[in-house]
Order: sequence, then structure tokens, then C-alpha cells
Amino acid sequence: MHMTMPPIPSPKRVQWSIALLWGALGVTLLLQLLYADLNVRAAFRAMMGGLILVIGLYAYLTVGISKGRVSARMIYTLLFTGGLVLSPPNIAGFWADPAVVSIELAQVLAQMLAFVLLFTPQANAWFKQQSPAPEAHEG
Repeated sequence: MHMTMPPIPSPKRVQWSIALLWGALGVTLLLQLLYADLNVRAAFRAMMGGLILVIGLYAYLTVGISKGRVSARMIYTLLFTGGLVLSPPNIAGFWADPAVVSIELAQVLAQMLAFVLLFTPQANAWFKQQSPAPEAHEG
């Protein structure tokens, strides 16, 4: 007989991490909408399609992380570290506007802090508790 245990509340560090992830996602959306070149219609549609896909993926991963899904945390880790490699050229493209550079850097720092918080000992223990234990099959 399989008993369902009530969910274990996430530690404060995971809650802060989730808040930072949502904030960074909101900033990404805002920056993209504010600085999109609306005069180039075809390129704008393609960019918006890609942006919706990326924001949807990050939102899905953030919800998964908030529910303690280890797979969501690992996929986010891969995307985040890959994004760090690609961020400097992205930020360099905004050097003409110091306000945008400041916002971009704050966003990257927020994501870095969220990333660190997701791998603290308390967060690691919580994620382990959320992972379903393999069931033993009686033969």
C-alpha cells in the first residue's frame, strides 16, 4: 500500500531563490519588450516566438524547482551555466544604454544568487526529500 505524505515546506533559501528566478524572468521579459525593434515586423515576430518559448521554459522550470523537482533544478543549472557563457556578448550589445547594462547585470547577479541558494546544504536536503523513493516490488 502506497501512502502519500504531505509536502515538506521548502526552506527559506529555496523560497528566496524562487523569488529571484521569477524576478529575473520578469526583468528579461520587460527588457525584451522595451528594447525590441518594432519596425522590423518579420524579425520581431520571430524574436517574440523565441522569447515566448524561452520564457515559457524558464517559467516551467521555476515552477518545477518550487515543487522540489530535481530534474527541473538540473535542467535550469545546464541552461544557466550555458547562459553565463553567452551573456557577455549580449550585455556588450547594450553598452550604448548604461541603464540597460545596469539592469542586465543586476538580473545576472540575481540569477547567480538564486543558483547558489539552490545548492546550499538545506536546499540539497529538501530536494532529496522531495524525490520519490524507488518502490520495492514484491515478487
